[in-house]
Amino acid sequence: MTNQFDARLVVSLVIISIGLSGWAPVNAQSPAKTFEQSVEFAAGSRLALETGRGSVKITSWGNETVEITARIEMSDDGDSARRLDAVARTTVEVRGSRRSVRIRSNYAELRAGGDDDWWRAQPFVHYEIRAPRQLDLDLVIDRADTTLEGFEGRLIMELDRSDLAARGLTGTITVALIRGALVGHDLSGSIALVLDRGERTTLDGVSGSLDLDLIRTSAALRQVDIRDDSRIKIDRGDLDLQFVDEQTLTLVADIARRAELVSDPPFTVQSSDQRVSGTLNGGGPTLRLEADRGQVRLRTR
Repeated sequence: MTNQFDARLVVSLVIISIGLSGWAPVNAQSPAKTFEQSVEFAAGSRLALETGRGSVKITSWGNETVEITARIEMSDDGDSARRLDAVARTTVEVRGSRRSVRIRSNYAELRAGGDDDWWRAQPFVHYEIRAPRQLDLDLVIDRADTTLEGFEGRLIMELDRSDLAARGLTGTITVALIRGALVGHDLSGSIALVLDRGERTTLDGVSGSLDLDLIRTSAALRQVDIRDDSRIKIDRGDLDLQFVDEQTLTLVADIARRAELVSDPPFTVQSSDQRVSGTLNGGGPTLRLEADRGQVRLRTR
């Protein structure tokens, strides 16, 4: 009898201990989960990231490794059971190493559920990535505000409904941004920007060549040092462009009747109908400018 009682007591204590320790059933779903992985990566190689809803922060460091941390969190839209299930079905996929690494938020199981509105339950995926300074970067971002700091190389970014904060970038920089804000500091090299229906664009410290398309977007550029021939086209937006004091420039502009060009000294300009030409500090690299339905201000202070 005593032995049976002792056995029952031990079993009861084990069950109580398991309950108090917070162990969850094997099939329990969590509102969040974390993915972590490090991959060998040679400086100057290709790194690609494709992701949706969430956030992205990519910074440089001195190791020849890509360190990836991704937190997948339950969305705040729709039925809670469905949102929990969406977290379980969303994964992070990492392929390659050394010369090419590809990171992707994988929603395949979520889409396979058969619901046309699966995206309502799509969880947030928040990335923090560290990589060598020198690389070729390809970003495809949808609804994820992005921070990029301290890189050199071929940097190509496509963002939709996402804000981009970029700092300390050098090389061939290409950004296509739809319905988002761009804030940049210390960008140099060959810079090509297509900004469509943007919220705000502020660039401080730009040097090299500039190929800029503003579509229903206004922008303020400070401390711009144009060193090679450049082009700016504006369709329904305002541009405030401040050059460094020592900038030399030759201006060739086509200003539509519904647009306005304002240039402050020491610019010297001549206009004929919609064509405007001029120089800054005696002339230098050519800036070709087209503007329709907006105001352009050129200045050095």
